Amino acid sequence: MGTSKSVGFIILCFALAYCVDCGARIRPVAGPDIYKGQNVAKDVLAPGEKIVNVISFGAKPDGKFDSTQAFMNAWRAACKKPGQNRLLIPEGRFLVSSMYFAGPCMAPLPITVQVVGTVVATTDISEYENGEWLMFEDIDGLKLIGGGTFDGQGQHSWSDTVDCEKGTSTCVRNPSVSSSYIYIYHYLIK
Repeated sequence: MGTSKSVGFIILCFALAYCVDCGARIRPVAGPDIYKGQNVAKDVLAPGEKIVNVISFGAKPDGKFDSTQAFMNAWRAACKKPGQNRLLIPEGRFLVSSMYFAGPCMAPLPITVQVVGTVVATTDISEYENGEWLMFEDIDGLKLIGGGTFDGQGQHSWSDTVDCEKGTSTCVRNPSVSSSYIYIYHYLIK
């Protein structure tokens, strides 16, 4: 036992002696700079960036009105028009069903989706296309910020779902978000 402690101590001494001259490590860049040198630690509007508010397209922040179409119209206005645009989901509770956020977007920089309020999923499972709640596809540059909430309301459908692990033909899965991120390159979630 005494020999193994001595060997361990010697290895520790060599390791410390080796690292004395190490200096500060230079960390490699994690990936391409999609923000072209801009500091994204602080959220500031890009020069000329326009805010596209979902309320301007008919969304209601009451948690009862189906705001799905308003969200889709606002997304098309933010993504498909030239220039830098930001999709804003302000304070409030916005009820939505299945939504498909498709690109490519025409913005020169990544499109920003700022969620301040709460996006609430409908509890009617039959309203979900392909069992997905939120789908993002073919987007090169997405910045999701704001500190808001995505509330899938899973607890309301748990009692209605069948245990899919048993392989029954009546299997119903709860809608998801995580598996629907298809072809999104260069994204940042803060």
